[in-house]
Amino acid sequence: MYNFFDQTQVICNLDYYNDTVHYSAEVSSMILNWMKEGTGLITKDNYEQKLSEEADYFNHYDYDSIYAVLGEVTP
Repeated sequence: MYNFFDQTQVICNLDYYNDTVHYSAEVSSMILNWMKEGTGLITKDNYEQKLSEEADYFNHYDYDSIYAVLGEVTP
């Protein structure tokens, strides 16, 4: 199993998305390369740390900045 939510330079860059949920072909290529390198591999030894880091990141993320970039009003 792989998880790429720690690749914040990609997941937080709206230029990599074709719409609100679909990322570009460039990201697909990145993911294939990461898998080949073993990046993002989830194991019994690292899954708790990975989940903890992911939860911390998303719990402290500046979500209002997304709406500012999109020029929308914060919900």
